[in-house]
Amino acid sequence: MNLLSAKAAIEKKVVICNEEQWWPFVHVNDIARAFCLMLDTPVAKVSGEVFNVGSEGMNHHLGDVGRAIARLVPEVTVVRESNEDVRNYRVSFA
Repeated sequence: MNLLSAKAAIEKKVVICNEEQWWPFVHVNDIARAFCLMLDTPVAKVSGEVFNVGSEGMNHHLGDVGRAIARLVPEVTVVRESNEDVRNYRVSFA
């Protein structure tokens, strides 16, 4: 996301490959809050545990990302391409 945003701002062009792929996103504030919660929790409660940080609403198609960037940087050109990398990363935050 950072690279795409930088390219939009500087080069006025972003390339979105395989726009139907799912990718999960999480805000840096949510990650920081999770770390702080773990640091403030007794070790016995968190040691060896796995925690989901995020929400279902943060799973997005890459095409959604391209459209969001185009709304924020109206002068950007969004190029849509396909390639052989068809991985999907739709994550369950249950």
